[in-house]
Amino acid sequence: MGGFTAALQRFGIGRLAAVLGVAAGVAAVLVAIMLRIGQAPDALLYSNLDLREASEITAALEQGNIKYSTKGDGSTIMVSRDDVGSARLMLAGKGLVTSGSVGYEIFDNQSVLGQTEFQQQLNEQRALQGELARTIMSMRGISSA
Repeated sequence: MGGFTAALQRFGIGRLAAVLGVAAGVAAVLVAIMLRIGQAPDALLYSNLDLREASEITAALEQGNIKYSTKGDGSTIMVSRDDVGSARLMLAGKGLVTSGSVGYEIFDNQSVLGQTEFQQQLNEQRALQGELARTIMSMRGISSA
């Protein structure tokens, strides 16, 4: 034991502090790497959302205890890669992510009794336009339709 302390004294306080500093830095980097590796990487859930839609989706994700993060102006939502499928199923079940357009669900909320033929045709046209807009927006590179 006396030989060890003698060796430390010969090494010098400056060199000893430098070695301890480097060792602490290496340990900190290793801990950071281990923490980063331990996390599941984030994957894209939805992007280019209306802010109203993004707000509704994040509220539903919080209610479903799914961790998320937003990017950019809040219109892009990221979740853990393991949670993408369950999050999309949950949101689809709640009828979220319609991109502001109304599709064929317009007929679910209305009664056809008392409507004129013109109103029915107009609703059919609106539903078709909404479905086409959704289809176009699902294509890569299209931000809105």
